[in-house]
Amino acid sequence: MEFYIKIRLILLSFLLFLTTFVSINAQESNTYWQIDYAKGSIIEHSGVVGFLFKENPTLISIGWHKKSEIDSEWKERYNFIDSGFVLNIQNFHNKNLGNTYGLNYTTTHYLRNRNAKNQINIQLGFGVGYNTNPLDFETNLTNIVMSSPILYSQHIKINYTNNRIFKTMGFQSGISFTHYSNGGIIKPNLGLNSVFFNVGLNYHKSEPTIYTKLYESSKLAKQPIRFELGIGGGMHETLPGIGLKPIYYISAKVSKRFNYKNGFQMGFDFFNSESIKDLAVYNAINDVKNLKNTPKDHKQLAFSVGHELYFNKLSFASNIGYYLYRPFKDKTPLYENISFIRYFNNRKSSLRLNLKTHYFEAEHLTLGYHHQLF
Repeated sequence: MEFYIKIRLILLSFLLFLTTFVSINAQESNTYWQIDYAKGSIIEHSGVVGFLFKENPTLISIGWHKKSEIDSEWKERYNFIDSGFVLNIQNFHNKNLGNTYGLNYTTTHYLRNRNAKNQINIQLGFGVGYNTNPLDFETNLTNIVMSSPILYSQHIKINYTNNRIFKTMGFQSGISFTHYSNGGIIKPNLGLNSVFFNVGLNYHKSEPTIYTKLYESSKLAKQPIRFELGIGGGMHETLPGIGLKPIYYISAKVSKRFNYKNGFQMGFDFFNSESIKDLAVYNAINDVKNLKNTPKDHKQLAFSVGHELYFNKLSFASNIGYYLYRPFKDKTPLYENISFIRYFNNRKSSLRLNLKTHYFEAEHLTLGYHHQLF
């Protein structure tokens, strides 16, 4: 209990610091605040967790955002994206689940002309979260959806927004989706998803920004087919009690960029997980039909195809893979891999944060380095 009290004090202190910092920066003419209250339901994505979802969760979101620069060519292509930070405070009204605090970096995408008074926008948020009452084998055996206090945090908001209902005050309302999990680092990791109806207010210190097109729309010069190699690794756990073990991967792919926004990629992924190796040994020892107790090979080779969405020096890649070699079959034959990419060295090199899942159940997080050979 004292540990959680200390953590809450740290979070409150950090929130106070963040509020002070943002208040100072809010003097800039291109920033604004949003606050939302939301009530909703937990999505029962697994039949074994229904007993946890008896109450309707509530959500308070506090966001600070910066308006898009008018002279940014790549932001103009995406209808002037806003960026910012959002603090999500989610109360599950269930002592076994506790509360979650998520601090997310956000991008807000507008579906209408930016100069229109009434807007429809989509806000995407990614960051870190903290749960006050995760799984504990001594004090809390019921929270099987969140087994660690530190979590990966994600949210999506689809809002109707009017920024000038009364002088500098505006209104927004819509639907929010939140997701928390630890990325498969510690098991069990079923994750927790919630959907909400949200209403809130926004505050703009300055007059509305007038967005004008400064760059003529042009086609990207024809791009060659690229070949790249990647290597990366991380830590994860396959079963509770096995412990954190390293996971390595090697990737070889070809890619083709078609325009400023979209690209295609395909290639091969090789995975070597020490935790899956231990799981294969465990299963072999407990398999009464395996008289020699010989574990199956834990290594995996797969073919994958995917799409890459470009945002200046950042991009978002989503791939679907199929195992070509996998003697030890602990998961489904298909997997999904989501990557957040930061390019440098004139786009020849990149750092990537990868999340591998099977039907949206996280297996592991890895950090990788990829280099374009030609």
